[in-house]
Parts: sequence; structure tokens; C-alpha cells
Amino acid sequence: MEEILPNALLISGSNSQEMPWLGCDEISEPDLTLNSLGMTLLVSFESDGSNYQTSAVLNNAWQLYGSSKHLYLIQGSSGWWWNEEQSDQTAIWQLDWQSGHPVYEGSGLVDGQILNSFSLSEYEGYLRIATTERPNSPMIQVDDVQEIIEPSQSLNHLLVLKLTEEEKYEMEQVGSVLNLAPGERVQSARFVGKRGYVVTFRQVDPLFTFDLSTPNEPILEGELKIPGFSNYMHPLGETHLLTVGRAGDDGGLSGEWQVQLFDVSDLKNPEQVDTLVPSKLKGGRAYSEAGWDHHAFTYDPESRLLVTPIQGYGKNWNSQFSGFSVIEVGKELNSLTERGWIEHEGKLSSECEQSLNEESSACKFWDLRSQPRRSLLMSDQSNDYLYTISKTAIQTHRVDNLTQKIAEMHYP
Repeated sequence: MEEILPNALLISGSNSQEMPWLGCDEISEPDLTLNSLGMTLLVSFESDGSNYQTSAVLNNAWQLYGSSKHLYLIQGSSGWWWNEEQSDQTAIWQLDWQSGHPVYEGSGLVDGQILNSFSLSEYEGYLRIATTERPNSPMIQVDDVQEIIEPSQSLNHLLVLKLTEEEKYEMEQVGSVLNLAPGERVQSARFVGKRGYVVTFRQVDPLFTFDLSTPNEPILEGELKIPGFSNYMHPLGETHLLTVGRAGDDGGLSGEWQVQLFDVSDLKNPEQVDTLVPSKLKGGRAYSEAGWDHHAFTYDPESRLLVTPIQGYGKNWNSQFSGFSVIEVGKELNSLTERGWIEHEGKLSSECEQSLNEESSACKFWDLRSQPRRSLLMSDQSNDYLYTISKTAIQTHRVDNLTQKIAEMHYP
């Protein structure tokens, strides 16, 4: 067993020695696994390094979601495509960490895949999940490259799970809304208390609203179809949603990046209050890291300012832009107003100088991208400041005058 179980290396000064990392009694072996076994190692300790504890669960969890009471390890079957009998499912392992170190409690299985950690939410002992299920299609040998294979139609589900009170170590499905938006897939999800919101997309953006006040009987209350789709939804209280994502029309996506404001006070009739494509981005193609990482989304409820990093380009590579869009939400949550744009310039490398005059220089295109990443709003006793961070520099502006740069530091 010493050769099978992982060891840790204890280093003290110039001395080091191997020590056992786990004992057999610290490893949980659930009955549920979707593929060949792996080991998820759990380590906890105090901020000063004391109270060091380890344990493990035999699975191949790739994603995490944590509530105030539980840690959930999540692993989808996606990626194990060589197993022709593998269904499109997601396994979930629940651990209780209220006493400090996570303790395994049970596991469950649902149909479909989750998008990210916002696809899950625990509330009053129930776990709500939004998934997209893509039915398996048999492998088909294609001899003619012009032959088109129609993929199986995807389905979307909202599911509610709860750990059984009996010692079965199972998370049972107690409620569901199945087969939403056939042929589309979940682009974003958000749960706020007893409410749920899911956005799917194929040609238009259906925003679905759910009443989850009765966990055993979740109800699809409303649906709003608009062009484009939202990558990330941010709740403004229980009545409104502030979202960022792709703009579009009835024919599909335009490539522009947009901000939208929704009134969801009436779940049966969600409304789009306002939408805004920053003037710098109109007519061009753009993307934002806020579309896949919520840490890039900065919203201050006091000033009602939204700051997002944007990278994009217009009709050609020379018209590209890198910076941060600043938008203000109206005091009554009834409007979106553009407050400014903060540019972060890229920096050409010495290797790129010789291709500056080439119209289609890929070197110029990649080097001039500053890759805006994060923003931060801070205040002193008299002023509010906005810090914007890209891969090339950090800039500081006063919130009441975004056109005047106070300070800038370029990285070496």
C-alpha cells in the first residue's frame, strides 16, 4: 500500500523526507464513477499552516462548486468519447465542510453537462442544476466530404437534487423541468434564492425564468426571446439582471459585444429594459474575458458602474482596440449609459518591426493586443478611482473624469 498511496515531501531547511500523505481510512470510494478511477485529493489547513488535514475521493472530478455548507466535486462524461456506451451525464459528489475539512456524504448522477459553477446552486438543502444533454450519435464513416451529418438534437434541463436522509449516500433527483429549447445549449445560468434564470442559444437568445420556491415542483414561469445571447448574468437584487454577451439580430450573431438590463420582477413576463453596444465597438467584432470568467466583470452597486475588459477589431487588423468599457446603470434600474472608454495600447516586439508595413501582418495583429484583464474600483476620503489592468500596463483614472489618466505603469 505504501507504493500505491501518494506521499508528500516534508522540507525543513536543507533537509527533506517523504511522509505518508493519506491513510486508507481517509479515502472515500463512492459507488458512482463515469470512467476509469482517479483520485481527487482534498487538503485543508489554517492560514498559519496549522491543523493540516488530507483526504481523498476516488473519482475524476474536473470542476468545483462550493456553497456555505457543502463542497461539490463535478465530473462530466464529456471527453471520454472513446467509450461508445458512455451516456452524456454528469456525476456529482457532495462533501460537508462545516466542521472544517471536507467530509464525503454522497453522490448523484444527472443527464447532460454543466457549463460552469454558476450552473449549480444550493439553497435550503437542495441543489439546483442547469445542464445541456447531447444524445450520443454512432460513429459514421464519411467517404464524401460534401456529405452533411445532422447531429442529434441537444436538450436542456433544470434539475433539483437532495441528499437522502437514509444512509444510502445518494443524491436523489426530486424535481425537474426537462427538454428546454431543443437544438440549443446553455450559455449562462444564475440562481438567486428561490428564482432561477437560464439562457440558451442557437439563433436567438431565450431567457428562461423559473420559480423554485417548491423544490419538488420547479416551474418554468416565463420566456423572453431576443437576438444574441448573454454569457454572464449578474443579479441586481431580486428584480433585475445585468448581463454581458454577444449582440445579434434575427439572422444570427453580429460579432459585437453588448450589455443588457432585464426586469425580472414578474417571472411570468421578463422584459428587456435596455441594451447597449459601446460606441467603440459598433460595427466591429469583440470579445471579453468577462464572458468566461466572472472575475473580469466589475460592478459597483453604489456608483452603479459596470467595467468590463474588451478586445476586438473593426474592418481590418489596424483598427483593433484593447481597453475597458465603463457603463452606468440608471438609478431606477431603467437605463444603461455609456460613461467612457479606457484604452490600453499594445506594444510591438522588436521581431515585429520588420513586418510593420505588411497589410496583413499577423505579427502586428497579435503584438498590438494588450489583452485587458481586470479592473478595480477604490475610494479614499474624497475621490473614487478606477484601476484597469492589462498584460502591458496598469492605469488609474478618477471615476468622475475617465478621459484624464492620473497614472500609468508599464511592465518591463
